[in-house]
Amino acid sequence: MLVVSALLFALGYWTYSQVERSLREIRANTLQSLLDSGVNALRVWINEEMADAQRLAREARVRESIAALGRNPGCSGASRERLEEVMRPLLRDTGDATFNIVARGGRLLATRFPEYCGRDVSAAFLAELEPVFEGKPRFVRPFRDAERIANPPERLRPGPPFAWVYAPVHEGGKVIAALGIAQPVDAVFGSILASARPGPNGEAFVFDRNASMLTADRFGETAPLGRKPEGVALDAYESHRGVEAIGAWRWLPEHAMGIAIEIEAAEAYVPLRYLNIAFGVVFGALVVAVLAAAASTLSVVRLRSELGGSRKLGAYVLKKVIGEGGMATVYLARHDLLRRPAAVKLLKPARATDEMIARFEREVQMASSLSHPNTVEIFDFGRTRDGLF
Repeated sequence: MLVVSALLFALGYWTYSQVERSLREIRANTLQSLLDSGVNALRVWINEEMADAQRLAREARVRESIAALGRNPGCSGASRERLEEVMRPLLRDTGDATFNIVARGGRLLATRFPEYCGRDVSAAFLAELEPVFEGKPRFVRPFRDAERIANPPERLRPGPPFAWVYAPVHEGGKVIAALGIAQPVDAVFGSILASARPGPNGEAFVFDRNASMLTADRFGETAPLGRKPEGVALDAYESHRGVEAIGAWRWLPEHAMGIAIEIEAAEAYVPLRYLNIAFGVVFGALVVAVLAAAASTLSVVRLRSELGGSRKLGAYVLKKVIGEGGMATVYLARHDLLRRPAAVKLLKPARATDEMIARFEREVQMASSLSHPNTVEIFDFGRTRDGLF
């Protein structure tokens, strides 16, 4: 019985391990697929936005207005008004909300937020614009205004942070400024991430090189990501929301940010929970069966110990089995004190139900009421210390 139990336990453990491994592989493939989908959607959108920004920067009226503003910088006046008149219908056509113009030195020549006009962008933000001043369009990951402006004013623009799409503005074969189109993180940018969200309790977000999140509702929070550029974490870890999660992430060096997918471990591995319950029930039943078998074996051992070498049972010494049926076993015995032969009938433990015990007692009572040469005489009746009849 113990050997069979050990084999069943080993088989159950092997089955559980195989199911767990298969489920982990499925989850890894699912996370990778969702991550690929999110990355591809983000790249397509960024490329489209950069193409729109380049188209705007190539418009003759836009180039002329920006060049005029560069020659006569000012946050108000005819040059600024002319630029606004030119940009307003173009931005409406592309569905964008706001823009700014950054000079080569980092000065904000034009912006729709008067408090920022004439100020310099931060060194970190200007470093992101270096490819633009070399003639290439650039997507700039979301920045807080306090981090984007070198000496921010006391009153900052309300609302979510912006990601930016910049395109170079040329005049005479040279880049004279960078035209930036704002992309709020809770608009299309956030919708793309929401589409990659894995399930009702999952989350998709972008992060910077310091693992700080760049999504609207959790901007600046630190995500517990691995240090590798790309990876899948199938062992549960504590997420930024304080729950056990698994996830996958990928760094996008061309945009200086990464994208990550997370799903709660309880949701991801819910089939294992039911499998654990099933194996727990089976294992519990197996333990009960082993304990019952052990108890039965112990009972036999104790009975044999009680009988000793001469197979003694109470005042009777059992000699040999002279009969056996489905209900009981009959032994040839001898009373140890009276020195007379007897037959001892023992009810089998496996058949010792309440009904069988009642039948056994009725049989004894009826047999003891008989007195005839052709019937047996009842000498004794009772239980052993183990409860055997």
